[in-house]
Amino acid sequence: MKKFYKAFASLLAIACFAGNLTTVQGEAISKQNRNSGLIQRLYHVGASKAEPKEIFGQNNMLEPEEMPKQAGTSELTDTLEPTATPEPTIMPETTTTPASTDTPEPTDTPEPTDTPKPTDTPKPTNTPKPTNKPKPTKKPKQKLKMSISQKKTKITISWNKLQDVSSYLLYTKEEGKKFKKDVIKRKHKHSFSIQYGKTYYVKMSARNKKHKVFSKTGKYQIYVPEKIGTVHTVSMGKTKMKLTWESVRKAQFYYIYRKAAGQKSFTLLGKRKKCSFMDEELKYNKNYTYRIIPVTERKGFSYKGRGRGKLFSNKKLVSDSHQKYSYDEMEEDIKSLVKKYYGLIHYKVIGKSEDGRNIYDVIIGNQNAPKSMLVVSTLHAREYMASLVCMSQIEYYLQNSQEKVSGQNVGTVFSQIAIHYIPMANPDGVTISQSGFGGIKNANLRKKLSKISNGDSIRWKANARGVDLNRNYPYKFKKSGKAGSEGYSGKSAASEAETKAIVSLIQSLKQKELSGVINYHATGSIVFGGCTKKGKLKEDTQKMYDLARQITGYADSAAYEKENSGGIGSLREYIMYKQKVPSITLEVGWAACPGPISEFPAIWSRNKTLVLEEAMLFM
Repeated sequence: MKKFYKAFASLLAIACFAGNLTTVQGEAISKQNRNSGLIQRLYHVGASKAEPKEIFGQNNMLEPEEMPKQAGTSELTDTLEPTATPEPTIMPETTTTPASTDTPEPTDTPEPTDTPKPTDTPKPTNTPKPTNKPKPTKKPKQKLKMSISQKKTKITISWNKLQDVSSYLLYTKEEGKKFKKDVIKRKHKHSFSIQYGKTYYVKMSARNKKHKVFSKTGKYQIYVPEKIGTVHTVSMGKTKMKLTWESVRKAQFYYIYRKAAGQKSFTLLGKRKKCSFMDEELKYNKNYTYRIIPVTERKGFSYKGRGRGKLFSNKKLVSDSHQKYSYDEMEEDIKSLVKKYYGLIHYKVIGKSEDGRNIYDVIIGNQNAPKSMLVVSTLHAREYMASLVCMSQIEYYLQNSQEKVSGQNVGTVFSQIAIHYIPMANPDGVTISQSGFGGIKNANLRKKLSKISNGDSIRWKANARGVDLNRNYPYKFKKSGKAGSEGYSGKSAASEAETKAIVSLIQSLKQKELSGVINYHATGSIVFGGCTKKGKLKEDTQKMYDLARQITGYADSAAYEKENSGGIGSLREYIMYKQKVPSITLEVGWAACPGPISEFPAIWSRNKTLVLEEAMLFM
């Protein structure tokens, strides 16, 4: 009986094994890649009727010959042979089944089910490489930046807005002093005042909510230049003008602005490091205003100093449109010409008239030239047309200083010989002739004039004391006449202030070389140039005389000089015979003095280049 049970248990184990084999086939597909060597070994055992001892163990197995045979049945080995089983794709690892102690009741063996075909094994995908974990981002470091602007003496500091700020600290100081601290919480702009020509420093820092400084600026220097000094203009013709000015301490460059008459605003012409600027785009007969501004730069910020304006008139200054060319007008023209032609023209006051008016010495050309020439005009009051001629000559020569006149470069002439003009040698007398005796400021002089005059002021020739100045020079002086309109020599030679001033100038010019003297009078259109002396004085005087007649076409004075010989107290004879300097006299115009303005164009055309050409004789 025991043998029967053992045989039955073996049969039952084999049947269970076959059922289990079918069940695990479905699970094998997903576990194909795991433990493949072991799976193949188990499969081989099942397919080749694995011996029971390998599966159940040796102690629980019956040998085939020990199995009893029953009638009507085949042998146990035939009955237990399994049916063909599909080849599994994946076989899981099985464990050894222990022998059953209790024999279970036999159950019907289930029919094997169709095993699904194995699917294609999916290709393994590339496993992505692990990426580095992102580092935590830091807040960008905030940087405090400062900007500086200026309007005259007001400085404005502005800065960028930072986050998490409790306050900004602004430090300012004047050079040589301590920093002053301003705590600013909400604003991003601060202004303060400074002074021209002083140095200041400014710096900033920002504090966070813990009141710790986390950003700061560098130290900035602020310097606003002082005001520019004198500005000069040098007219270089009708369309060009040169600006020059005094340098300003610490100024690095200068802005040059210009505004023409009628324009509302200034136009920037340029930027210069040197203290000069040439404007070559002028229009004649137009006025301009210039403005020069000094600028200093510090760490990229510019500071403008106080500018200086300059008015420039590109017009003819000496007016020849009216007959009475006055002392006041002449004085204004002299000063205007000096401003317009800075460096080319100078003037000196060599004396005062009896009524306190200036006796001017106007110099064109090189003041330090080795030679000089003197032009004296209007010794006689009513002959003031000659003053207009001389002032017009001065302006014409200056205007053409960069050009050629009569084939000669004017600048070259001026560099070698200085021309001195006394354009109005008798300013008191001119005032009487033009404005009457009331034009004299001194009450005592007016009282005396009322006694010595015959009431006719227009044809007055003498000075305010009634002295004929062309009879007052110290050459063969002889007292003659009486105080009045003309003919009175004065009490003594060179008794008058006007005479003394001219004598002093002549003596001063002779210390170098006074090449020649030209005297302008009116009227008659005559040239006087006789000389009784021989030698170089006569030769030079004759050259001057011949050239003057050639240029002007004026008449020969030989007959007149014979009838009026002597020259007692006259300026020309004093110069020639006392100072040994060649001299000529020109009488301009035809009409009786004072001549009408209608005569001026003809007078001007004959005398425009005369002085310049006379100077060329001595180069």
